[in-house]
Amino acid sequence: MRRGELYRVRRPSSRDPKKFRVFVIVSRQIVIDSRFSTVICAPVYTTYNGLSTQVAVGIDEGLKHDSSSIGINRSSCKQPGRKSAP
Repeated sequence: MRRGELYRVRRPSSRDPKKFRVFVIVSRQIVIDSRFSTVICAPVYTTYNGLSTQVAVGIDEGLKHDSSSIGINRSSCKQPGRKSAP
């Protein structure tokens, strides 16, 4: 798992109207490489409002169309193969 990678997540929450949503990993790489079992990720939306916390992503990153990620609307994602701390 690397900072900036995009992951497609199935039904991220019961409040999300989409069946799948793309998330971008925003945790610092040093944290990702540590023993933590989760990382901070941000959902990717199709609308861009010009907020300073939005990061443009799109076709160059493997998406079907231009989108944006809002850094203030974050979630945690479990790292594959990592066990949670006791």
